[in-house]
Amino acid sequence: MSCDTGERAASAAFILNKMGFKAYALRGGVTSVRQQLLMKRRREASVRCLHSAVT
Repeated sequence: MSCDTGERAASAAFILNKMGFKAYALRGGVTSVRQQLLMKRRREASVRCLHSAVT
């Protein structure tokens, strides 16, 4: 399950788990995942810049 902040998804996953389903929620929601992906891309881009400056 996912939502912007993870709070609604966590609540829904909790209820679904109580009903016998296996449900998971993204910690921090879609916003957190988006920020992590952006940070990863920035790190990769800076490594490429450093590598191209060295060669």
